[in-house]
Amino acid sequence: PFFQTRNRFTGPEKGKPVQRSNSWSDEREETKTTSTGEGGEDPGTARATNTMPEEDGVKAAASPKANDDTITLYVVPASQYSLKIVAALDSRKLPYYLIFADPQPDKRKLPSGGKMVPEMVFRGKALADASSQMRLLDDELATAFFPSPQAGELDQDIERNLDMVCNYFNYVDEEGYSASIQTSLSRFLPWALRFNFVINFFLRARRQHFEAVLTKELAPRLKDGQLTRENVAAFLRAELLRHQRLLHTDSQATLLATAQPTAADFALYSKLARLNGSMGDVELGACFPGALDGDDISRLRHWYSQMEQAFPPTWRGKRPPQVEA
Repeated sequence: PFFQTRNRFTGPEKGKPVQRSNSWSDEREETKTTSTGEGGEDPGTARATNTMPEEDGVKAAASPKANDDTITLYVVPASQYSLKIVAALDSRKLPYYLIFADPQPDKRKLPSGGKMVPEMVFRGKALADASSQMRLLDDELATAFFPSPQAGELDQDIERNLDMVCNYFNYVDEEGYSASIQTSLSRFLPWALRFNFVINFFLRARRQHFEAVLTKELAPRLKDGQLTRENVAAFLRAELLRHQRLLHTDSQATLLATAQPTAADFALYSKLARLNGSMGDVELGACFPGALDGDDISRLRHWYSQMEQAFPPTWRGKRPPQVEA
């Protein structure tokens, strides 16, 4: 199985793209209001990771060529949306570079001229959204991320429902927000600004946006129509148990019993990684660390552990070669 052997990435040689040697994740700004808000990415994550100068290839990166089969991804590190496509590329041993996008959407300079990340540049095409990127790779390289209509339907199902859960625990729930976005952002601000009231001021509008959207779109599906931590946690558990029923044995390594993970596997893996705070070499606190606790979900927990072992999130050391002066 894909999860039995792997090599941890240690960084490419200078001028060479990342490439896995073994078989075997906006942020996104889609039209769905529950996924995006005004910018898509977790502000704390984006601002924090953008302070790593050795990884900031936005200005210095070589421009991808139209006839180059190397994939270049513009990402927000520790984003579930960016992790989804990064893990997918690792699973197919496809070479790629990572460029950290500006945390502020209005300041991003992406090849497409748009503001949505992750953005992928491949063979002269620039495309946003991880699922759309995987479909392009299926067309161009026969990667089989969508080997069946069921894979596409399950991918959309996971994105639609678990996006709302992630946004709730990231921004609306006080405990999740405090442990994740608020705490992570405070580590990278100047000392004079490391106060919760300052962080809350900057994120107030974004938090209000998500609360309004989720009150409209998620609350009606919850007990008594109430958007509370207990109700959202119960909704999440029901969703995870529903997906666990796809795993007929403890040894089943993919949700649809395919030889390789599909887009649906990467959708669920990236969402759970975000809830757990398991984002590899870019630290981000867990917004709901108990997502996979309990004996009733042990089979899905085992599946997630295999995915995490096979595709540990790695963000640093993947930038393109620098443009020579």
